[in-house]
Amino acid sequence: MLVCYNCSEDMTQAKEVLSLYRHFLRMGRILTHSDKEYYLRRVREEFRKNQNLTQENEIQRCIDRAHTFLRNGRLM
Repeated sequence: MLVCYNCSEDMTQAKEVLSLYRHFLRMGRILTHSDKEYYLRRVREEFRKNQNLTQENEIQRCIDRAHTFLRNGRLM
């Protein structure tokens, strides 16, 4: 029997990351065509670059960074 002690916390973080990704994609809708393509490419690249993170502190650092970008109204 496999026991996962941090599964609920991992799922919570996964849901938060997915929510942030969707939020960034929605923000891209307001951009002009050329800016939109660049912005969406950068968002995808940034999330793909970090998709294999396993250390809790690194994942949380990226989540905090994304929240800071959103709070300041910056687009990556």
